[in-house]
Amino acid sequence: MTTDSRTFVPIAIALGLAAANMAMAQCQYEAIPIPEPCNGAWTPLGLNGNEQPTVVGSQIGCDSANPRPFKWVSGAQPIYLTVPTGLGIAGARGQIVSDDGKIVGAANMLATSYDNLAVWNIDGSFQMFEPAGMPANVNSFALRSDGAVLGEYSNGFENGTKGYILKDGVY
Repeated sequence: MTTDSRTFVPIAIALGLAAANMAMAQCQYEAIPIPEPCNGAWTPLGLNGNEQPTVVGSQIGCDSANPRPFKWVSGAQPIYLTVPTGLGIAGARGQIVSDDGKIVGAANMLATSYDNLAVWNIDGSFQMFEPAGMPANVNSFALRSDGAVLGEYSNGFENGTKGYILKDGVY
């Protein structure tokens, strides 16, 4: 039995291209562990599209059983986001971060157990909002490039789930 070179060459080229494609596909992602300054549960929830991306999320267990919001940039230690005391917040989490650094998440309210909308502005200041001026759970965030926040809220009443857009601090 003889090998026909006309058959062998296309097969060799196809195998070479397949191997090259697999090698390129494997190199598209890089795993970078978030440094954990304490042994707690670190949950990343959001990532922006910058060249050096910012990760946001929540951490439980290092010094509190309640979730604490954090942000992290590769090459640095995670930084806890400021949550003012005296507002009745049991815990909070960062969930989405814009390319310019605005962070949107939720703050769990101790008195109602509902999650209010929490916003950490670019300057680090904190704002909290109740959708429709009533206790309700906020969820499903999106953040437009103009700073508008899109989401939904539900208070478990007959009104069901409602959508909202928050722009410049106004619903």
